Amino acid sequence: MIPIGDDPRRRSWPWVMVTILVANVVVFLYQVSLGPAMGPWIQSMGLIPVEILTGKDVPLVDPGPVVVTFLTSMFVHGSFLHIASNMLYLWVFGDNVEDTLGHAGFAVFYLVCGAVAGLTHVFMNPDSLLPSVGASGAIAGVLGAYVCIFPSARVRTLILFSHSLP
Repeated sequence: MIPIGDDPRRRSWPWVMVTILVANVVVFLYQVSLGPAMGPWIQSMGLIPVEILTGKDVPLVDPGPVVVTFLTSMFVHGSFLHIASNMLYLWVFGDNVEDTLGHAGFAVFYLVCGAVAGLTHVFMNPDSLLPSVGASGAIAGVLGAYVCIFPSARVRTLILFSHSLP
């Protein structure tokens, strides 16, 4: 099922959600424009548990503080499908959550959810050298808030059926 809309009406324009969505798309377009340099760039922007726990880049790619990757990793995505699905869910559900929490409240909530997801990844995979990227943790927080705030909301979905021949 793919969400395509919902019934709660918002009272104000969700400019924080739209700004986050546009920032994700701009970062993704920049990312794919890097060509062969994309891999090292993702390595430096992604959240790598070993780097967080040691405080050092492995390998030393970017001399900046590794804690910044809690933020940067939320704007880097692994593929077109990855960013498309994250941004679709943000578009459908984020506006109503922002309307309820307020603009500043939504911004803080979104970033905290993304950081908590990053911390969860670090503690579940403390020896990992693989970069974690994407807004999925922040989006999961938005979905959780939506379900709590609008438990009886009607969500319109597109359902795709697959038929295989015997």
